[in-house]
Amino acid sequence: LWQEAIVERVDMHINLKSIAFALVGEAPRRELFGVCIDGIDLRIGRDNDEDMKTWAVEVDKLQVDRLYPTPDVLLASVRPPFLKWHILREDCNSSHTLLGSGDLTVGELEAAVDDVTVQQLMLFVREAVVEPPGLQLEQVLQRTASTYSQSCREPPDLPPTFTLRSLVVSSARLRIWARLNMSNSFLPRALVWFVRVTGLGVSVLQLDGVVIEVPSLRFFQYECLFGRPDPPFMGSTWGLLSRLGKRYVPELMQCWKSVVSNSNIMFGGVLSRQFWLPKNRVVNTAHAERCRIGRRGQVETKEDGT
Repeated sequence: LWQEAIVERVDMHINLKSIAFALVGEAPRRELFGVCIDGIDLRIGRDNDEDMKTWAVEVDKLQVDRLYPTPDVLLASVRPPFLKWHILREDCNSSHTLLGSGDLTVGELEAAVDDVTVQQLMLFVREAVVEPPGLQLEQVLQRTASTYSQSCREPPDLPPTFTLRSLVVSSARLRIWARLNMSNSFLPRALVWFVRVTGLGVSVLQLDGVVIEVPSLRFFQYECLFGRPDPPFMGSTWGLLSRLGKRYVPELMQCWKSVVSNSNIMFGGVLSRQFWLPKNRVVNTAHAERCRIGRRGQVETKEDGT
């Protein structure tokens, strides 16, 4: 008798050596920012017998560079791996998304920002966003010309929801370097007032290796031997981020000592380590431009000119 073959398990493995992205501005038309991701390993497994699916992602290195007007490293992973992410989905045939467990590991990062970077980002966003968000004047006039019931649209769809039973996030460490003029409009006025008072009138905010570090945290641990169990999470992605933020805010507040000792916030930095023994970045060499602009304004790769 002929019987149909049943595949109990399917595994897929994708490995990419490197992926690079380029953000090109229009005035002038040239490469402004570059993103390079090295060592991408993706594994997806499907167990039809147990009705489970697993995703495992590992990234060795991440680097984001500013390439114009002067090259500089904006964000970089110090040592591999930069990211490890594993997630398990149960009851895959159900219409509801049930995530049994999730593990996230983030390596040490370095970040740098200055007035030039902020200016280039603002210019790029201004060029990329053609229309401001919200209703335009023509849309407002069209709606006022009709009755309210006709101008109303159908209610929006409900956001997708899921259930997450367990989440483990590893410890993370970020070191920040910054040179920001206190007259910049994007800085909160309360911060500007505080720094000018405690920093004895400093005009430039300087951060040299400020360490932002959070410990490893466990979320939604329903099954536990000791302590009060945490029920599984049920909701949307924004709801999950809100729950995570409530746990991380107290941990971030504990980093104030590193901010004071590695900046000029207090007494202009004369009594801090930032003045006497500044820290140096591990990754300070930006990648070369990967694109070139042709005579007609077309974007070409430097390898093959296509």
